[in-house]
Amino acid sequence: MRDRILELLKQEGRPLPANQVLTEALGVRSPNTATADKVLKAILRNDPRFKNKAGHWSLRETPEIGSPQPLTRAAILYAEQAEGSRDPSLFRGALVIPQTGFAASFGPSSGIPSRVRRSVEGRVLVCWSSKHVRMWRRMLSRQRLQEWDGDTLELHSLADRVLEPGRAVREPADLAPLLGLAAPEEGSPLSMARFLASCWQSLLDQTPEENRRDALSLRLWVDAARPKVDFSQFGFGAAALRTLPGSPGIYIMKNRADDIIYVGKSRNLKRRIKSYFTPAALRDSRVRRIHEQLHTFECIVTANEVEALLLEMRMIRDFRPPINLQEEIHEQPEAYARKWNCLLLVPNPDEVTADLYFLRDGCFAAQASARLGQPAGKRLSSRVRSLYFNPRRRPRKVQESWETEIVSRWLSANRGRLNFVDVDEAGDSESVIQKLSDYLQDRDRLARKVLYR
Repeated sequence: MRDRILELLKQEGRPLPANQVLTEALGVRSPNTATADKVLKAILRNDPRFKNKAGHWSLRETPEIGSPQPLTRAAILYAEQAEGSRDPSLFRGALVIPQTGFAASFGPSSGIPSRVRRSVEGRVLVCWSSKHVRMWRRMLSRQRLQEWDGDTLELHSLADRVLEPGRAVREPADLAPLLGLAAPEEGSPLSMARFLASCWQSLLDQTPEENRRDALSLRLWVDAARPKVDFSQFGFGAAALRTLPGSPGIYIMKNRADDIIYVGKSRNLKRRIKSYFTPAALRDSRVRRIHEQLHTFECIVTANEVEALLLEMRMIRDFRPPINLQEEIHEQPEAYARKWNCLLLVPNPDEVTADLYFLRDGCFAAQASARLGQPAGKRLSSRVRSLYFNPRRRPRKVQESWETEIVSRWLSANRGRLNFVDVDEAGDSESVIQKLSDYLQDRDRLARKVLYR
């Protein structure tokens, strides 16, 4: 199947839209480009020979697929949350390529220029931590630019390996006195990216020559000094992590007495649970607290991430896991927990219906299903009016602060990729119903901005 797609792209020698690739290479007809793109992503997932940009597929132009990238081909990335933005999904940053002198900034208004994305192709992406790579990937996804799946290296880990034990390196600026460099200019992502480029070169110069041949040799050298997770203290081994589903759901952690000590949710259970058993996780006080009591865990797969969020809250309410309810885990300033009034829309894989989740005063109030391709009917319209615009409605029971905070934190973190109607912003019932109808009648709009498929 992949070979036929490969031959087609070789013959054409240019990017092709996803629906054309499916039709000509596999004889499959797709109703729209968005659906075809999802099908191709499922077929070609993790195959480095192919690349996708805004729904157009082509062959990757790397000369030696799968070979480690030389460290002389490095691009330095810095990313942070956009200053003054209330939306935590909006980022800004800068990218520097020391070998060519290329430097560029990007932000939530301008986005990542396509030339910046092209400039890192075939290079090692060097950043302060994995958090910066996640920001970079979210920005690319938000703009529908080609996904990043190349080599990455973390400066934080390299500094821990190169510098003397006991040196406190928490933030990039901590490296300035340790490496004899001038501190970066505050509030300037480009200045920070250039500073990280100088740190990269200085740390690389202090790395043994045999360990800086390429990205792989450097990563192995860095990993060799990291603390390892001792699985003998648990009732499962590292092999159990490899069999986990990459689906949305919740994970339940238990102690030797089979009591629940922690409940969490994720849109990718495998990636989330594995993150508890990495060297970096051992530095997190909350993870260490879980490890001290953990014996086994189990997963429950859900239809989508909203269902996972609902199930997580029910489990916490019913079983009162001690780590979930500790003050240092959930206590936040009162202003943080916004009491949202909104409707979340999650299209189902059948592309015929969508699930609707009604939030009122920061709590889940109701759930419904709607048919795509037609406006909101009388039943949905009546539900909207009774939940949000009925002056005689009964006040909701008092919600525990941790529940409101979980919902508010999750919505704030995921606002950039959710389909939702903000009731407070719409103002009146007719506006809410009209916005809801616009969503339901536009399948492509839902497909372009999907919570989870």
